[in-house]
Amino acid sequence: MWDFLKGFFDKLFRAFKSFLKGVMGILLQQGAAYILDIARVAVMEMAQTDLSSEEKRQAAFLKIQNYATTRGIAVSSSVIFSVVELVYQELQDNLRNDVV
Repeated sequence: MWDFLKGFFDKLFRAFKSFLKGVMGILLQQGAAYILDIARVAVMEMAQTDLSSEEKRQAAFLKIQNYATTRGIAVSSSVIFSVVELVYQELQDNLRNDVV
């Protein structure tokens, strides 16, 4: 049973990661790839706080949105949330690789 669940979630994670990479392709096409850098900073800052996951996600979103707005960059909320998730997954992958 455990192997089935592990296999299922591994496949689900790979599919989600593939989706997020597609979103990154769209972001790059929009010429706003540097949003990814600020997203990495925002997610890393939030990871070090005692906020709940939802509060961290929202705070990172606001930092990225403010950054884009002050620079006149039009980025949709869905793209910002997707970038936050991508960076979070990147962070999780890095932590897993460091542990193994």
